[in-house]
Formats: sequence, structure tokens, C-alpha cells
Amino acid sequence: MAEQSEKYAPEKEQNFAEQLCKQANDYLQNIAFPQFKKLQKNFKTFSEEIEAKIKSKKKITQDELYKFRQVGKEVNVGVDKILAGSEQLDKENFMLTNLLMMRTRGLKNQLFGNLYERDDPESYTHQLEAYIETGEKAPRLNLPAMNLDELKFIPENLVPVKDSVSGIGNRSFFAALAREGIRERDDININLSPATIDEEKFSIAHLPDFTTEAFQELIRNAVDAMPSGGTIEYKEKKQGDNLVITISDTGKSISPENLKKIFEKGLTTKAKETGMGLPLVKTYFEDILGGKFEIKSKEGKGTTVTIALPLSKEK
Repeated sequence: MAEQSEKYAPEKEQNFAEQLCKQANDYLQNIAFPQFKKLQKNFKTFSEEIEAKIKSKKKITQDELYKFRQVGKEVNVGVDKILAGSEQLDKENFMLTNLLMMRTRGLKNQLFGNLYERDDPESYTHQLEAYIETGEKAPRLNLPAMNLDELKFIPENLVPVKDSVSGIGNRSFFAALAREGIRERDDININLSPATIDEEKFSIAHLPDFTTEAFQELIRNAVDAMPSGGTIEYKEKKQGDNLVITISDTGKSISPENLKKIFEKGLTTKAKETGMGLPLVKTYFEDILGGKFEIKSKEGKGTTVTIALPLSKEK
């Protein structure tokens, strides 16, 4: 199997990546980063009051615990506002919008992690509740410092890479399954049918991180359509000058009414949005990679997504 080959960076693509990075980094430095620092400072101020009481062996009241949870809600509201701000920055710029959304979510996880996961024994909230109940094992809060340099985007990482054809399935799709925890589930079956293509003659250009996230969105949709379990099937085949990928599920079908509007921005049948969303997935595969993306759904047979991506002939 051919390994992933070197990056290629035509001048036009490199200039686009540099401009995109400048826009994204400006937003991070001037808007998102200061807002996150303010949120973290507010949270730290209140948590330090609780830490001081614990240190002096004073009792933590239920009212203070309630206030702690309220501060957590303020953090979540603040993060949502930062996310909304990044989405409004340039609605038509897929790359910029998605870069900022990914980085904002990453910032939230980095700075606040699982502080408010009450069911997680390692979370600060769980430890604080246990301490209030038993008076044993006082929790300690460690909030990481933010280093903007580590968060900046680098142009070289935003130029498509020439990848082996099998890289799409063997790396990006498998990575998406792993991130969603699907391979550990007993109620979801995964069927894979990779294409047989001479990888010394053909390669494919894509952005692996974005491809993985796009696959994650499709996998989430499939799993949501199969609340009692089912099968996700991934197939590849060479068709003309394209690699055609189909991802099918055996879940509930999409109604004809919703199927007509499936790519409209803001349309969702989910209670909670977590990823790119289908409009951005379609934009990525079609406008960024120059492929085709379509969805078909039949009652009683589930939904099938078809992605056609152009193959590059190796010299």
C-alpha cells in the first residue's frame, strides 16, 4: 500500500491558506482569546473562594454549590456566544467558519474540560459534591494557561495533501469511527468494502482533518437514525476519473420534505448540534475538493450518502 505522499502547494492555494490563517488568527487573538480569558478569570475567581473555604476547613453550602453550577452555565453561554460570533464572521467562507468552530470547541475543552460532568468521578463537580457530602478528599482545581502561539493556524496545514486512495478509508473514516466510539459498540455493525485501485497510478487530494470531521458528521447522523442499533456500510469504487464513496445506514429514512431542504443552513432535526452540519459537509466535498455530494433516503431502507472525489494520476 502506498504511503501518504508529500504535500503540494501551488502558489494560488498557498496564498489562499495564508490569507485564511491571517483571518482566523486575527479573530482568535482579538476576539475569541480575550473572551475566553475573561470567562476563565470569572470562573477562577469564584472557584478560588471555594478552594479557600476548603483549605480553612469551612463548610461548603448547597447554595455555594448551586452558585458554582450557575457559573458553569455562564461559561457555556459565553462559549456559545463566541461560537456564534465565529459563524457570523463570514457565513460563506466554509474553511474560515469551520476552522474557528473547531478551535473554539477545542479551547473550551482545553480550558474547562469536564469540570461540569457530574457523572464523571474525575470531574471537579463530582469531587466537590462528594467532598460536601463526606468531608473527605478535597478537590483541587487546575486550570491551564492559554498559549496563543500554540493555537494559531499554520498555512502549510491548510493546503490539501496528496494522499493514497486507501488513506480516505484506512485513515480518515477509521479515525471518524474511533472518535465517535462506534467500534466499541455492540449494537452497531460496520461493513467496509474498499476499492481496489493501483495506488502507484492514482492519488487523491484532501485535508485529512476536515475529511475525518465530515465523516464524523455522517456517522453521527447514521447513528442518530438507528436508536436501536443497525448497520453502517462504507463502500468505495473507481468510476471513471473519480473515487466514489457511499456511506449507508439501516436507520429511519429522511422524510421527502426534509430531504428537499437537507442542505439549507439552520435546518436540523436534532435536539443538539455538535459538528459541521450537512451544508458545510457538502461545501467541503464539492467546493473545496471539487467533488460531488448527494443524499438519498427511502422509507424502510435507510439513507445513503454518495461522495465522488476526483482522482489524480501519478506520473
